[in-house]
Amino acid sequence: MLTVVWLALAAAFAFAIAGVIVVTVKGLRTWRSLRRLLRQTSRRLGELEAKSAQAEAKGVTVTAKASRLAEAGAHLDQSLAELAVLRHAAAEARSPLVAVRGFIPRK
Repeated sequence: MLTVVWLALAAAFAFAIAGVIVVTVKGLRTWRSLRRLLRQTSRRLGELEAKSAQAEAKGVTVTAKASRLAEAGAHLDQSLAELAVLRHAAAEARSPLVAVRGFIPRK
């Protein structure tokens, strides 16, 4: 009977040691996975920060180009207005000539 008790105690001790080993291995795996997750998250956040900085720089460039485009559009409107005035003046200058040409015979 005493042997059975010692065998049961030895088995309980072996199972306890095995349980501690399993928990330790699982804990180490979990810790390594957590560290890897933190590293990857940090790296991805760094990439996201770099991309957002690039997007901000592009936004500033687009804003500058948009203001240049607005200035160019205003200059174009002014040039078109001047062209309309010049066309009107040319038409006025040409109208007496057209009237006189009506009396000149053509071949």
